[in-house]
Amino acid sequence: MIPQPTQSDHAADSLREAYFRHAHTHLASSETRDEAWRAARASLHQRGFDLRKVERLPIGYVPAIEPIWHALIREGFSADEIRASNLLADSRLPGRLIGPIRDSNRRIISFWAKLPQQLDRILYLSADWKDQAGVFGLDEAYPAVIHGRLDLLVVEDIWDALLLHAHGYLAAGAIGNSPAEISHRRWERLEELGIHRVTLVVDSFRDSHEACVEAIRQAAHSPRGPAIYVLPPASGNDSWPWWQQGRATNAESLEKVLSAGRIHGLHYLALSLIALHRGDGPWTDVARRAALSDARQFYATSHQRNVPSLDAFFLPPLLEALGLNWSDRTAWRDAWLEDSPSSNGDSWADHSSARHLSKDEQDVPSSDALPADEIVLESVVVDSAVGGHPPVVAAPRAQRTNMSDYCEFHQCDRIVCLCWD
Repeated sequence: MIPQPTQSDHAADSLREAYFRHAHTHLASSETRDEAWRAARASLHQRGFDLRKVERLPIGYVPAIEPIWHALIREGFSADEIRASNLLADSRLPGRLIGPIRDSNRRIISFWAKLPQQLDRILYLSADWKDQAGVFGLDEAYPAVIHGRLDLLVVEDIWDALLLHAHGYLAAGAIGNSPAEISHRRWERLEELGIHRVTLVVDSFRDSHEACVEAIRQAAHSPRGPAIYVLPPASGNDSWPWWQQGRATNAESLEKVLSAGRIHGLHYLALSLIALHRGDGPWTDVARRAALSDARQFYATSHQRNVPSLDAFFLPPLLEALGLNWSDRTAWRDAWLEDSPSSNGDSWADHSSARHLSKDEQDVPSSDALPADEIVLESVVVDSAVGGHPPVVAAPRAQRTNMSDYCEFHQCDRIVCLCWD
């Protein structure tokens, strides 16, 4: 039975709404118009937001504690109520952009806050919102996903979800941190809300790829959750400007790209496993045994509900890459359980790994020119690329912006824990 909101819950909701309303007013038209306010608006413009429509954005600005405190007092809230809410308790708030985190019923359950000059770091009022809502942005995405029967497009960064919403693509949400940190409970929460298919966006960085792989593994171990699909990194398509180029695209073009480019998450995981163990050379007996051992362990530890999807999307590309005949159940089951080298040695591996390269694959720069830790991502991108979507060479480490560590305790963000709680 779902507990009914109490009078105190309604009062807290009203206070949160009023708090954000005043912060939003300060972003739209500040009385001081000082350098900090200009920097806040400039950061939005640089991220691709239209400042002419700032009044429609679910974003506010905190110039200082006192103006918002006095505005809430004038609105009828008591000093004790404001103190108890902790909305203005953190001394790091002034000068930050803020925004509400709402659940699928549009109730504010937390807030995020970011400095304009450090948009890769974030404050959360509370990390509990992750288990309550599943992902950020469900207030906009939920109607489009449930009634429009679209996949929920899941990105990492809150900014990306906000920008997609601003450009008219509402069926998008954000994890708010690395996909590797998404818990079983968050996957389960999405399923409870009736969201049955999710498409994860993978940036063209190795750490984004690895985080996506870990998210797929965790989803497979969960007793319930949506089906996971993946949009691998791709460039060269005018209808899909890459994330680092502004994230600006119209909803119709984006949906076409998603329909053409996404693959099942277990297929993506199989390609990753193949690339990891084979590397940039032909198969060896050691590599084959390692790949089969890793795959067997994953298969055995996945939840039973995923067996049909494992058989449909995970095993076929894996066994095909190993040169095994999927239709010959005896052959692949023997190989699945085999712990000793194959009788025909590496000549079999050389034969099975040889294939004609498509024009798109021939155009990809040699993996010899890439750092060793980029070869896996490069291989996965090549194998998952579809017609019209040439593969992307992974960006050098120096160009990456999401390489930092995450807070292990709060699972909030990078480098330094900036949580309120």
